[in-house]
Amino acid sequence: MKYPLHSIGDYLEESKVEALAPSAQRRIKVRLNAEGVEKRPVKTETEGATKYFARRSRQFIYGKQNLHKGAFGIVPDELDGFESSSDLPAFDVSDEIRPEWIDLYLKQGNFYKSLISLAQGAATKRIQPKALFKLKIPVPPLEEQDRVIKKMEGVSLINFSLEKEISNQKSLLAKLKQAILQEAIQGKLTADWRAANRDTEPASKLLERIKEEKARLIAEKKIKKEKPLPEITPEETPFAIPEGWEWCRLGRLTNEITKGSSPKWQGIKYVSRGEGILFVTSKNVGSGELLFEKTTFLEEKFNEIQPRSILKKNDILTNLVGASIARTALFDLDFIANINQAVALIRIAEGFINKRLLVLYMNSNHGVEYLLDSRFSPGRANVSLTDVSNMIVPIPPLAEQQAIVERVDALMETCRKLEDEIEQSSNHAADLLQAVLKEAFASAS
Repeated sequence: MKYPLHSIGDYLEESKVEALAPSAQRRIKVRLNAEGVEKRPVKTETEGATKYFARRSRQFIYGKQNLHKGAFGIVPDELDGFESSSDLPAFDVSDEIRPEWIDLYLKQGNFYKSLISLAQGAATKRIQPKALFKLKIPVPPLEEQDRVIKKMEGVSLINFSLEKEISNQKSLLAKLKQAILQEAIQGKLTADWRAANRDTEPASKLLERIKEEKARLIAEKKIKKEKPLPEITPEETPFAIPEGWEWCRLGRLTNEITKGSSPKWQGIKYVSRGEGILFVTSKNVGSGELLFEKTTFLEEKFNEIQPRSILKKNDILTNLVGASIARTALFDLDFIANINQAVALIRIAEGFINKRLLVLYMNSNHGVEYLLDSRFSPGRANVSLTDVSNMIVPIPPLAEQQAIVERVDALMETCRKLEDEIEQSSNHAADLLQAVLKEAFASAS
């Protein structure tokens, strides 16, 4: 049965009851993507700088700046008496309509995304209550509203169970990936390979050749002589390695370890995408992959000022600061690029070490933990280039390095297929919820 449309403002009255004793401990926030209302983490506030209003359970509340991104919900009982600013207005709801009906209506078909058309303002666009009040909504009798709400509660419970299982599967898959890396770096993935290739040259011979090559390059003044690296103590090695492998400092393998600089220190301007040079920052360095959803470009003269950090294909990059510390990836692109001060460049001569194997190790739990532990020395909150150089890594024979990478690739491809299946399950769960919502509101509007 079709029901007439009414302005949502006919059923909402904005609540403007000021909080008598505002407290940073009693703030609420509205999550994006229609995920409801929750307690806001405590933040440092300037006393009296913002006016706060008391919110009551079962009030409808939304975020003026992000309503079209799903920032709306119903104040739950446990947050009764909590507070928000006028940027999160709350409304008493008429007895003729259930708050849940409004909530479900905005969710169905992700209808809330269309509300961007209601936003107004110059610098920051907001959806004011007056604009929201003009929104038309079908209002069936309370009995029909309750029937739909009850049905959706049942579906939501099923959906919650599905999402919980999907989350569990994602967690297990992440653990599986780390287990694969651990088996790889300890030589367990290639135990049968070693049994079939007993005459393989040991890694100690490989390290000798690297030492000779570095000495030659130093003599020819192509690379700089480094300070002696500390000897590796037995206490530093986190696990046993197979016969024929060697532990060594990362700096022993490298021709150069350096980092970039900030363009603002040299007055370098940012330019449009596709112009100038690619500027790689920590946000572009993921765990085992480059992330270029967001890219930055600089004037080409930055390379003239910072030639030491111009990237070459197959350089290894690792993050030195912030939440992404220790994320490591191979720069396998042909772009002309440079890096900022938050990213370390690790350059290794071709033909001696499989660089992808080093990236695997540095992204393993052991590799990440080593760099994370190093940043907590007194007075520092970041990883230094010395920390990177001193990192200890297990080195297999060269031929076995390739065998390890090939086996990891095959196993990770299986993981990717599992990820696709999990993502499909997640999409199906969301589609189920939307299908039931669509059915419910199709008969009401």
